[in-house]
Amino acid sequence: MKRLLVLFLLFVSSAAAQGVRFSATVTQQGTIGTSTNIVVLPATPIVKFCLHPANAVPCTNVATTYTDQTLITPCAGGNQIVRDGTSTCVASPDAQNNWGVWVAPNTLGYDYTITLPGGVNLGPFNVLSQTTTLNNPCTIGGFIYVSTGGCYTTVSAAIASFSGGLCGTVYIPSGSFSGNITINNTTCTPTGQSGITLQGAGRRTTILKPSSNAAVITIDSTTAALQSINIRDIGFDNTGSGFAQPAILFQGANINDHHELHRLFMLGFKNSVNVTGRMVWQTFDDIEIAGDTDIAMNILTAAATDNLIRLKNITVTSAAGAWGIQVSCTGACGGSSIFAKVTLEGGDIEAGTGGGIVFNNIDSPSVLNSYFESNGGPHISVTGTVGRGIFIAGNFLHSNLAQNLMSFTATQLAGIVVGNSLAPAGGGKSYVQTTSGSGNGLFIIGNFDTGTHTISADANGTYHTSVYGSYAPVTLNTSGAQTPNVAGINHLHYQNTVAATITNFLNGDPGQTLDVTEEGSSTVAFTHANTGGPYMINAQSVTLAAGQSCRFIFEPLNSRWFETSCTNGSFATLTGTETLTNKSLTSPALTGTPTVNGVPIAGGFTSVNVTPATASANTAADQNGMAVTVTAGALNSVSRTLLIQLAGVYSTPAASTSVITDKLKLCTVSGCGSGTVITLATWTTTALGGIQATNDPFNCVLNATTQTAGASAAFESHGNLTIDLAALATAAESVFADGNTATVGTIDSTAQLFLQHTKSFSNASASNSFTDRQLIADTVD
Repeated sequence: MKRLLVLFLLFVSSAAAQGVRFSATVTQQGTIGTSTNIVVLPATPIVKFCLHPANAVPCTNVATTYTDQTLITPCAGGNQIVRDGTSTCVASPDAQNNWGVWVAPNTLGYDYTITLPGGVNLGPFNVLSQTTTLNNPCTIGGFIYVSTGGCYTTVSAAIASFSGGLCGTVYIPSGSFSGNITINNTTCTPTGQSGITLQGAGRRTTILKPSSNAAVITIDSTTAALQSINIRDIGFDNTGSGFAQPAILFQGANINDHHELHRLFMLGFKNSVNVTGRMVWQTFDDIEIAGDTDIAMNILTAAATDNLIRLKNITVTSAAGAWGIQVSCTGACGGSSIFAKVTLEGGDIEAGTGGGIVFNNIDSPSVLNSYFESNGGPHISVTGTVGRGIFIAGNFLHSNLAQNLMSFTATQLAGIVVGNSLAPAGGGKSYVQTTSGSGNGLFIIGNFDTGTHTISADANGTYHTSVYGSYAPVTLNTSGAQTPNVAGINHLHYQNTVAATITNFLNGDPGQTLDVTEEGSSTVAFTHANTGGPYMINAQSVTLAAGQSCRFIFEPLNSRWFETSCTNGSFATLTGTETLTNKSLTSPALTGTPTVNGVPIAGGFTSVNVTPATASANTAADQNGMAVTVTAGALNSVSRTLLIQLAGVYSTPAASTSVITDKLKLCTVSGCGSGTVITLATWTTTALGGIQATNDPFNCVLNATTQTAGASAAFESHGNLTIDLAALATAAESVFADGNTATVGTIDSTAQLFLQHTKSFSNASASNSFTDRQLIADTVD
C-alpha cells in the first residue's frame, strides 16, 4: 500500500504568536479492472494529529489544534481538522480526503497517524519539525516569502529575485494578490530547468488576480526550453476584472514539459487553463474550475507536440464554451498524431453550455472513473482524423436531454468503451454514435445504455464498430406477434405459456449475435423475411418448443437477422399442392441389413441423450459423463461422418488452478472400462486463474470421419471445446482445438460401439463436479 501525502506550510510575517498550518490528502494505491497502480481515495480515513513522539498507532496524545492561524480558538471535542478555506473544526477529511490543521510552532514538530477501513493503521509520520515563528524574512534557506511589509510584497517581485540565480520556492500566504506573472528561461538558472515552485496556503485562502488584460501566470518557452514549474494550493479569481484572459497560459514551441499543477481553484476566466504550444509529461491534479466564459481547459495546438498529459480530479462547472475540456490538434495530425496519451481520471464536468470533453486528432485518449452531468453536447467525443487506442471505462454520464452522450466520429477509430453507465433523467435518452472509417476496430462492451446506437458504415459498406451487452439474459413471458427490443443483449429467453411469434428484433447493432431460447410450456416461432426481420435457413419459418433455441447475427445491409443455427427447430407446415409431371417414383422394398462386399452397413444414425449425467468424485482421473450407443455398422462406410455435439456445466472449489481435460472415446464395452478403447479427441485447457467456477458452461463439437472401415477402422477426427474459464458463468468463453495430427484407431466398425464423454481435473477435490446435459450423435453424410 502506498500513501501519497502532499504537505505545505504557511509562514507568518510577525513575531507574534501565530500558527503554522499542515495540510495533506489521503490516497491509496488500488486496482481497477486490469489496471494496477491506480490512485484511489480510501473511504472514511481517520486522522489523529498528536504531539511528538506519538504514543501509539493510532496515537492518543493528541495535540491542540486551532480554528485559524491566530491560535485564539482551540478545536474541541475531538474535532481537530480545519479544512482549506474554512475556520470550522471537524472530525474528518472532506469528500476528496483533503485535511489540514492549525497548530502552534515548536522545535519537535508533530506526529500523525491514519486509520483506513478494515483497521489498517499507518504511521506515525513526523511533520513540522523545527518550526518557529518567523519575523518577516526575505529568504530562509533559499526559500522566498511573500509578505506585506517584508522584502517582497508581490509575487512578481519574489520571482524576480531569482533572476541570474538558482531557481527556488516562493511561499504565498493567505490573502489576495494582484498582478500578471511571466516565467521563461531567463527567470532563473539552470536555463531550461526552471524548477520554480509557487506554494500557497490553500486554494480558497491564497488568491491571485489579474491586474492587466493578460493571463495571471504565463509560462513561456518561446525563446528556449522550460521545465518543472510547480503551482500548488492557490486560487485564481477573475470576478469583476473585465478581462477575457486565462488564469494560466502555456505557450511556446520549445520544450515546455514536466510541469505540475496541484490543488488549484479558478473562477470566471475565459479559459482557466490555455495551452497553445508544446506540453509533454504534464500533470493537472485536483483542480476546480467554475464559470469560464469559454472552454475551461483549452489544450490546442497546430504543430507543437503535446503528449502524456494527465488530468486527474479535474472539476469543471458551468463552462460557456463549446466544451468543458478540449484537447485538440488542428494542424498536420492525420495519420501520425502529435498528440498521444491524454488521460482524464476522476473528473467531473457539469452544467456546461457545450459538451464535456473532446479529443480531436488524439492517439490513446482515456477517460476513467469520471462524472458528467447536464452538459449541452456529447459528454465524451473523439473527432478528427485519428482516434486510436481509445479507452473509456467506468464513467457515469447523466443528462435529461435527448442527445448523444458519447460520440466517436474520428476517421480512424480503434479502442474499447467498457463498463460505463449512460443514465438519462427525465425525458433524456442515452445514445452512442460512431461513424466508421477504414481500419477501425471499436468495441463497445458491457455498458449500461438504454438508448439507441447510431453506427455508420465506411465507403465500402463495412462496419468497424462492435457493440456487446453484459451477456445477462432477458426473460420474456409475452405471447402473440411481437418485435422485442434487443439493444445491448445477447440472450433472449422465453418462458411463455401461450405461443409467441417474432416478426423482427429491434435496435440491433451491426454484427450483434443473439440466442433465443424457448423455456416455457408453449412455443415461439420466427416468421421468415428477406429484409427487416429474421432471415431463416431454407426461407422457411421455424417454431421452437421447450428446450430449443436459435442463433442469429444482425446484418445491417438488409436490416435482417440471419439465422446461423437452430437446435431441434421444426419448419412450419408447408401448404398447397405440388404437381409432378412426367415423373415415375418407385420405392423398392428393402429387407434385412444392407451390405457392401459382405460387410453390413447401417443407414442414417441419430442418437440423443438429454438425461443429465453428473460426476463429482475426489480424483484427478477421467470421470464418465454422458454416453450413447452406436448401432452396429453405423460407421462402417468410408467417408461416413459422425457429428457429435455435447453441452454441460462444471464447478470447482474456490481458488482453483486446475487444468481441465475433456475426451470423447469410442469403445466396444459400455463405460469404456475394458475392451477396445480409442480416444477420438482430447482437449486440454489452460489452468484456471485461481477462481471458483459455479455451473460454468462448456460445449464440445466433433466431426469423426471414417477413413478406414472394417475390423480395424480408423477415423479422421477434429473439433473444438468451448468453455468458460472465468469466475462468472456469463463471461466470454475460451476455445481449444483437438491435438490430432493423424488418424485415430483402430476399432471394429462393423460391431456395436459406445460413445463415451469423460472429464478430469488436474487438482483432485470433492468440490470438482460436472454435469453433461445434452449429447447428440448424428451421421451427416
